[in-house]
Amino acid sequence: MSLLSFSDAEGQAKCKQTRRKKFLTDMDTLLPWTEMEKPIRRYYSKSLKGRKPFPLSSMLRSGFWSLFTDETVVRETLRVSTRSTVG
Repeated sequence: MSLLSFSDAEGQAKCKQTRRKKFLTDMDTLLPWTEMEKPIRRYYSKSLKGRKPFPLSSMLRSGFWSLFTDETVVRETLRVSTRSTVG
């Protein structure tokens, strides 16, 4: 069991869970991200030298964003609840 820090507890108390945020949370729990990563993992860069690569899970999620048109991505990134997903 891990304890929450004061800042984590304060942040959870202030956040109102919107329908969009709930949807994104549900999608994270429903989609088998680890299963989708398995075929890609052996080809993904290990980066023995230089800068560390982005996590594979982040790259996989951002790959789904490339399926949208530019206008849709801009509109979605302006929303507060999707900013945490995009980064």
